[in-house]
Amino acid sequence: MQYLGGKSRTAKKIVESLPPCEGTVWEPFMGGGWVTAKLTERYDKVIASDMHDDLVTLYKWVSDGWEPPSEFPESDYHHWKYLEPEPGSEEAATKAFFGYACSFGGRYYEGYARGSSRNYAATGCRSLARKQPGIAKAELRSGSYETVVQAQPGDLVYCDPPFADTKGYQFKFDSEEFWRWAERLAKSGVLVYVS
Repeated sequence: MQYLGGKSRTAKKIVESLPPCEGTVWEPFMGGGWVTAKLTERYDKVIASDMHDDLVTLYKWVSDGWEPPSEFPESDYHHWKYLEPEPGSEEAATKAFFGYACSFGGRYYEGYARGSSRNYAATGCRSLARKQPGIAKAELRSGSYETVVQAQPGDLVYCDPPFADTKGYQFKFDSEEFWRWAERLAKSGVLVYVS
């Protein structure tokens, strides 16, 4: 599944570079889910989260065996973009799937992905199917990094936050505050790694 800043090609190397951890591993910027899937192959307890509720809903549904639609006509794009589904619903999962998998460059509803014979919905389905076994082993939560992560000394926190001074994501992000938060965690005895 397309995702802005996704780590499909580097997730394995990222996880291999992290140290052993007997505690909980936290990933508060789940995004495309590739690192989460690899973290669960190495660590016993992984808690992954994201600020985007519908994205977390998508991963929860996929974890339970749900398969998103493999077709998404351009004529349906605006319907799904402006739909306000019930939180946690199948519609919320579908909206997130179409918003990332079928949008130009994996940017959430910033334009329908077109220009080739590629079926982006089918490609996204295959990507989610490959990640599903790993993501299903993680505990999934929704919310901002400051509220979700409750790391204790000896835990490991892996962060891949939005980059400063680049095209923004759906939510506003304060990079300076993030770095202050990460430093506080590290000083408390938490292992903090940032991509």
